[in-house]
Amino acid sequence: MHMSRLFQGAASLLFALTVAFGLSGCFGGPPDGVIEQAIAKKHLSIQPGVFFELGDYKVTNQYSRQIDGETVYTVDYAGKITPSAALRQVAPNMHKDQSIRGAVSMVKRGDAWYILN
Repeated sequence: MHMSRLFQGAASLLFALTVAFGLSGCFGGPPDGVIEQAIAKKHLSIQPGVFFELGDYKVTNQYSRQIDGETVYTVDYAGKITPSAALRQVAPNMHKDQSIRGAVSMVKRGDAWYILN
């Protein structure tokens, strides 16, 4: 009887940890650098040192799903882009940050990440 209670306690703890890690955003998706590259690719005006640079951004939602046998990771984001120093020199009135938001989807094949949209 005592072992059965111990087993139930361990099973409950394992379940709680699984739920906690599943809800905490540890979804095994792309690292921050890959997400930043995907955002920059989606917003063509983001070119560090040329036009705009990616400022602060926040992941607002993330999930994964299976499509054709691959795990596709989707990240929703909101943030801002800031004018580069070069752009401010050429166009002094371009000094305000601009808001951006959207979603990017990525898949990992081997060691490389590929942006799907």
